[in-house]
Amino acid sequence: MSAVDASGGEKLGILGGSFNPVHVVHLRLALEAMEQAGLDRVDFLPAYQPPHKHNGWMLPFEERAELLEETLQGRPRLGVNRMEAERSGPSYTVHSLEAYQEREPQSELFFILGGDELLFLPEWYEWRRLLGLASFVVAAREEGFDAKLESFMSEHLPRAEAVNGSTRSWLLPQGRSIISIEMPRMDVSSTLIRKRWAEGRSLAWLVPGAVERYLAQRNSWSAR
Repeated sequence: MSAVDASGGEKLGILGGSFNPVHVVHLRLALEAMEQAGLDRVDFLPAYQPPHKHNGWMLPFEERAELLEETLQGRPRLGVNRMEAERSGPSYTVHSLEAYQEREPQSELFFILGGDELLFLPEWYEWRRLLGLASFVVAAREEGFDAKLESFMSEHLPRAEAVNGSTRSWLLPQGRSIISIEMPRMDVSSTLIRKRWAEGRSLAWLVPGAVERYLAQRNSWSAR
């Protein structure tokens, strides 16, 4: 059954990040969010200029986007949005979601992120504005996250109303939701991938085949 909201639009998930490079946790996160939150599709949104620094360990945007597109071939409900390359300056999430609202006015937006990222949300640029632009789908990737999430909600979003259901969720005063989903324990990160690559170790089954083949031909990580 298609997850269509009351306005007749679809439920659109947005998974932002550097994807430097894309790996199995990114892919699994998109699928878990789609299944558990009832999303129609998920856009991977690679950052053109991430607000945080990577000390030179950043693949060019075009190559990160191309690796995503090659990886997602044959998955019609998963796609890549390159709009961050159309704008100058850091890729702040608040600006990205505002752009989505303009381009997809009939869609109900859901921003997907890991639980550890949510806990640092108050440090994000104009984070309170984000809460009115999209609902948040949050994946727990560590034991004891439920207690941390409860503490976060009590401290930063005390007016949120807990909602009973198959997934833990809260309704925000802005009309959006925070939805907690389950995520298989997969201790993989882009930092780990870069470290193993630098050491000449195998990346098999940690990254998609497209990424493994690409990195096997590359001599350095930073932009050429």
